[in-house]
Amino acid sequence: MSLAQFDERNPSTIVVVFAAADTTTFKNVKTGATAGSRVDDILLSNSGVAARNVELRITYGATLGIIGSVTVPPGAGYAGVPAVSAGATLLPTLHAGWLLASLSILAAHVTVTMGAAEEVHLTAFGGDF
Repeated sequence: MSLAQFDERNPSTIVVVFAAADTTTFKNVKTGATAGSRVDDILLSNSGVAARNVELRITYGATLGIIGSVTVPPGAGYAGVPAVSAGATLLPTLHAGWLLASLSILAAHVTVTMGAAEEVHLTAFGGDF
C-alpha cells in the first residue's frame, strides 16, 4: 500500500512579509482547499535588531485556535544565521505539519509593531490534497 494519499497533490511555497506598517495585524498565510491542505513547516526570518514574536492561529468559521508563539531572534535568516522553524518549536515530535480543513485559515502576526526598516518574513511550505 502506498502512502501517496498522504502527500500534497499541489505543493506550494507561500511568503508573507510583515513590516512596520502592518502593526500587529494578522495576515492570512494559507486557506484550506476543498479536499484539505497541509503546511509542512514555516520558516521565520527577522531583519531587525530586536527579537520578534510571531503568533500563529487557525480559524474555522467562528472557531479560533491559537497554535502558539515563536521567538525570532534578530538577524535570523540573514548573514549565515539560520531561519527559525516554527514546526520545530510548536509541533510535537514526529508530527507532519498543520492540517487545514476546507476553508480553515492559518494566519500569523508579529506581536509588537516593528521599526520602520525592519521586516519579518514567513515562508510556509506545504500544499493541497
